[in-house]
Amino acid sequence: MQNAFYNVIDITGLMFAIFYILTALATVVYCRRRVFGGMMDFITLGLLPLGAAVFHSWMFEDTVRSVPWAQRWSLIGVIGLGSS
Repeated sequence: MQNAFYNVIDITGLMFAIFYILTALATVVYCRRRVFGGMMDFITLGLLPLGAAVFHSWMFEDTVRSVPWAQRWSLIGVIGLGSS
């Protein structure tokens, strides 16, 4: 039981990474009309959030590959229960 609690605590960082990925992609989609308004808008509303989403996706995937299966199942369970 104690290990399950620690697994949930350990995957909290992974859930924040998913949140940041979705937020960055939502920013690009929401501001898609302004992205091509100028070079500064392109950088701040398009390039930086998209780069952050790619970086967080890479870090998430790399981290998930190195965690034990117990933490992976905890992550799947928390995401599954949270989305229902």
